[in-house]
Amino acid sequence: FVKRGRFHQLHQFLQYHAISDSVHVACQLLSLEAIYPPASQLSLDMLSRLATESTREQIVEVLLARRQVLGALRFSAKYPTMTVPVRRFLEVVVEQNDDCLFYHVSATLYGPRSAHARLSLLHGALQAPLCRPLAAARQLLTRATQ
Repeated sequence: FVKRGRFHQLHQFLQYHAISDSVHVACQLLSLEAIYPPASQLSLDMLSRLATESTREQIVEVLLARRQVLGALRFSAKYPTMTVPVRRFLEVVVEQNDDCLFYHVSATLYGPRSAHARLSLLHGALQAPLCRPLAAARQLLTRATQ
């Protein structure tokens, strides 16, 4: 289908499950995103249907690679037993240099804990060389937890 440019047919075969779900097929679909954008969503849907811990982690990584931090947070919140790559979330947020997003993500990731504990955990994360440019976010967190 791909070699002949018959993406519409491929899409239908995938949508009606004529092609079995697998991680391999999902990864191939991700690689088609540049030439057939709907392949990306088909891939995420397939990974979601496979419903394993590793496919869920792959979905989070794909969303983070696209800088869709809030989407990745919402997805990971659906699965409380899932290990959330906190450092990876913070790295993506720092790259975006958005203080409000940083605070929202950190508050979501550390939400069940007290404000003081959240601040001390984030303070440790902000000491990493990657996070040093976010002095403003540190000040925002300090003000928010007082």
